[in-house]
Amino acid sequence: MSNPFSMSHPDNDTSPCSTSETIKKFYSSINNNDLNQLALLISEDCFFDDFSYTRPFKGRKEALKFLEKLTACMGKNTKFCIEQIYEGVHLTTVVNWHLEWKKKQVPFTRGCSCYELSRDGEQLVIKKAQVIIESPIKPGSFALDVFQKVISVFDTFPEAAWFFLMNPQVVPTIYDMTLKPSISPIIAWYRKLWSITITILTLIYKLFLYIIEMFNK
Repeated sequence: MSNPFSMSHPDNDTSPCSTSETIKKFYSSINNNDLNQLALLISEDCFFDDFSYTRPFKGRKEALKFLEKLTACMGKNTKFCIEQIYEGVHLTTVVNWHLEWKKKQVPFTRGCSCYELSRDGEQLVIKKAQVIIESPIKPGSFALDVFQKVISVFDTFPEAAWFFLMNPQVVPTIYDMTLKPSISPIIAWYRKLWSITITILTLIYKLFLYIIEMFNK
């Protein structure tokens, strides 16, 4: 059986209209904070689904607003690094990537993105994107235990399971009403912890450079 995906290394030469070249341009535009170029690579009816969010970004305007915020958060030293690009059929592409800060890989930033492109004249644009990002929390076998319990509930109450599966928008609503009030403080604490950690590491780095400079005098 033939492989539906052919691997394209990030450094290989590709044609200007290829899917891999378009995706490379997409990531380089983010890395260079080139919002004008990004706008040219996103279709008007783009469906951008980042699995870190409860809802997808629909349309070019919403997708660009998200990407603009992303580039602002990355700053000038953080870049996307493409590991592999897999070209599929019907203008589809899968990309493995991670983030680097000054060419050093940032922990817990590996990701896999699936793209579906369409033609806008002679140019390819991103019509659909699905982004999966590595979680800093590693539940291991606990995730399988939870999955088993959920499926067991589905099997016990099939009508309720069918309702949830046919109305997925109910899940974010239940989350907002029940879990969000308790989880939000944990997430805020986690973000604050990362901010403090980065500040401490930055100070250590600057102190290290200062000591080296003193010894070189």
